[in-house]
Amino acid sequence: MFKLPSDSSKQRPPTEAETESFIFGAGIPATWSWWHRRVQNFRYDDDGCAPEGWNWVVTSRHPDGGAVGTAKVVRHADILAAAEVIVGDDKFRPSLRTECWNLLFDPDDCDIDAGAADAILQVVIYGEVLFG
Repeated sequence: MFKLPSDSSKQRPPTEAETESFIFGAGIPATWSWWHRRVQNFRYDDDGCAPEGWNWVVTSRHPDGGAVGTAKVVRHADILAAAEVIVGDDKFRPSLRTECWNLLFDPDDCDIDAGAADAILQVVIYGEVLFG
């Protein structure tokens, strides 16, 4: 069962570099063949972190097996909005809701794996989790 963490003393929003790393560093697109991304006007810094204002252009193959879909620019705010949707809807599995809560409020405890990153990105692109 999903339960909101009670310790609000640690809460802080994620940095833009953290959201990029949590989603795209977790195996998108390498783990999942349906995702395609291309960089849009940024370079990682010397520490391998994305700069403020990063964005990726992401396309995906629709789960019905059709052609590659329409490209969408994905930014920090899109990741946060998708995480908010997931936290607020009990149709999502508790572990995903917990990691989205951590992403939003306690990124130091966030542990998004490729499956969770895939689900979050599906919410960004499709507005829901269609497959997986």
